Amino acid sequence: MEKDNIMDVIKLGDGEQIETYTGNDSVYVRGQKGADTITGGAGNDVIEGNQGNDELNGGAGDDILFGGVGNDELTGGEGEDTFAMRITHGGVNTIKDFEVGTDSLQFLVDRKHFVLSNDLARNDKHEGRVDEKLDGKLEGLNTKFFGGELNLQQAEGESEETFGFENANTFVEKALGEKLTISLDSNGTLVLTFFEGNKGTTINLEGLGDNALIKSIMGDKTALDPTDKADALMIDNIVGVLTGDIPVFEGSAADYSFQTYGYIRVVDSVDGRDGESKVYIENGQKIQFGDDIYTWQRGHNAGDNMTAISNDGTLMVGMHGVDKLIGGDGADVLIGDNGTHFHYKGSGDELSGGDGNDILIGGAGNDILDGGLGEDTAVFSGSILEYRVDKNFIRDLISDRDGTDQLIDSSVEKVSFSEGTYTLITGHNAQDGHPGNVNKMTAEDQVDTLLVGDGGHDILTGGSGSDVLFGDTGVNGGSGNDTLNGGAGNDLLVGGGGNDILDGGIGEDTAVFSGSILEYRVDKNYIKDSISNRDGTDQLIDSSVEKVSFSEGTYTLITGHNAQDGHPGNVNKMTAEDQVDTLLVGDGGHDILTGGSGSDVLFGDTGVNGGTGNDILNGGAGNDLLVGGGGNDIIDGGEGEDTVIYNDASITKITKADDVYTIETNEGTDTVVGVELIKIGDDDSISLVSYYDEFITS
Repeated sequence: MEKDNIMDVIKLGDGEQIETYTGNDSVYVRGQKGADTITGGAGNDVIEGNQGNDELNGGAGDDILFGGVGNDELTGGEGEDTFAMRITHGGVNTIKDFEVGTDSLQFLVDRKHFVLSNDLARNDKHEGRVDEKLDGKLEGLNTKFFGGELNLQQAEGESEETFGFENANTFVEKALGEKLTISLDSNGTLVLTFFEGNKGTTINLEGLGDNALIKSIMGDKTALDPTDKADALMIDNIVGVLTGDIPVFEGSAADYSFQTYGYIRVVDSVDGRDGESKVYIENGQKIQFGDDIYTWQRGHNAGDNMTAISNDGTLMVGMHGVDKLIGGDGADVLIGDNGTHFHYKGSGDELSGGDGNDILIGGAGNDILDGGLGEDTAVFSGSILEYRVDKNFIRDLISDRDGTDQLIDSSVEKVSFSEGTYTLITGHNAQDGHPGNVNKMTAEDQVDTLLVGDGGHDILTGGSGSDVLFGDTGVNGGSGNDTLNGGAGNDLLVGGGGNDILDGGIGEDTAVFSGSILEYRVDKNYIKDSISNRDGTDQLIDSSVEKVSFSEGTYTLITGHNAQDGHPGNVNKMTAEDQVDTLLVGDGGHDILTGGSGSDVLFGDTGVNGGTGNDILNGGAGNDLLVGGGGNDIIDGGEGEDTVIYNDASITKITKADDVYTIETNEGTDTVVGVELIKIGDDDSISLVSYYDEFITS
């Protein structure tokens, strides 16, 4: 079947031509001799400059630009563009807007090779003639550029078969391996040079010297020589990235999961970034992520024993089954199962990083993680507040997720959770019975750190990073009386059991508690857990804790003073900021509390069962929790689905007049409007939407 090219060719005349195309149609424009300026439209265009010093601009769409002979300037514009470049007699060319991971370079012998590589022949007969001419040219190029070293394919016997396209690809492959040098100039341009003098080609890729992927490959080098073994590997990696032969992903390898379907299904766990991709890759080939280029190596959904096949950084994926993965000398990523946030059929794996700065992702099951030498990181899929951490183990409190992983002999220096990556420092179990046996640990400045006191009494001090301080082993873990000082930075303070002292220091700091907000008494300086043997009574130092976290969520904390009845006009008036979930605490006395548009919690006194002031609570917009406490309170839920909270068996009577409810309790009489639900104690609730005129609790 003969082919029929879908685009008509627009041939420009000789001499200087200026052509601009608009609209959505795809155009194929071929310049001739002379300095041409050609601008494509919004379609998927093919633009050839050919001879002369040309300026080509693809415009929108996925375009193919071929400068040809001469010193050309190429701009792809929007879309996924292909820059087709001669590597012989190509002049000095500049690509203005190459985007790594989006655009691609195509290396060619000449225009005939360009036509065949991009399926631009008019029909099968034309394609055959082009291939034959290219085949006849390659023998001379082999002699001129390689001294006849290339082993070119030849037709056998009387066959008229030609191998122009295959032999041209062989020529390019040898040139990429032996005759390409790469350098960075002082302006941040990546410079690719083929051969020497006028017979070669120079390609300037503006801005790529500052590209994170290119910089990660080149390290501190400004020039790469193909005759040097280490440089040759870097050149190979850069060429793979530029030509699109190496799959490129934006994020860290630890952000992705991998499944095998005859191809590799790669799924990014970060919304709005790479999404889901199909990748056709074999073991030993390269794959690029934002943190490095890796050699790909995967298991077979069974119990695999794999050792890294490369010492320059391996991404090793065990898939299903109980696997044993051993890294090499490079910076490896070892994934016991399928990757981050993927827990189907996961099993307990054994990961050993070896040398290098490695990333270990055990996945589901109870895994053994040995970082080996280097600065190694263990990655977990949930929030840091959902784990128990001690010197040798990290346990996921969420079932059927990460399990309990063993960290071997302090070989893991960092841990990563959904909030970020932290340097891990753990104490010993300093039990009460040993006077003076206290963990005293301090985080380094400007280093995000997880300080874990373990059992007993601890003194933990954060640095200027965003630190997490566990007085015991995490939320709901341990019972020591700890002192936590966050220092500068936005810190998380988790006292755990016992009566702890929490000093957030500078920054926006959060104190974390394990129960429902309705189970705590809160005032300006203390938060007391009403459930025994859990969080105890923690002291908050000098308004240094800006947020508090409970099982319902995290709230900005605003507390009043103790405005007692005997002081006329001494009233707390506090208002929550819109779109910020806020805990407003009136403390004792008469308070006026107004919520914003967030989901707020308003404590007229210090919480359920706390205080007897006559308070005014207005929830505003949002779904709010309103706790008047004792006294005669006025409660307006405002917009949203709002709930008013009373302690056990305190309500004696509810009456309704129009849309206003009068709720009589043994601690006062409240006036309630705009509230959808009354919650009594732990279990009982009354829906005011379907309320009847009078109700007396049993």
